[in-house]
Amino acid sequence: MKIIGLVLAVLIFAVVLVYVAGTWLAVKRAVSVTGVVPAPQDMVFARIADVANGAARRPTVKSVTVLARAC
Repeated sequence: MKIIGLVLAVLIFAVVLVYVAGTWLAVKRAVSVTGVVPAPQDMVFARIADVANGAARRPTVKSVTVLARAC
């Protein structure tokens, strides 16, 4: 019986620990980055909008698959 009580106490402690840790987490997260790009706005927008060729500019991206064009 002692073993069952010990196991039950450990499980209850684990549940309480997870609950308390969850209450410490932020509800909403937001990240913002500000910087100046030394290029004309047209050139910057063209690079951002060219999603299909994104892998050519970023060596960590192996491939890009465009599912559907918005316009």
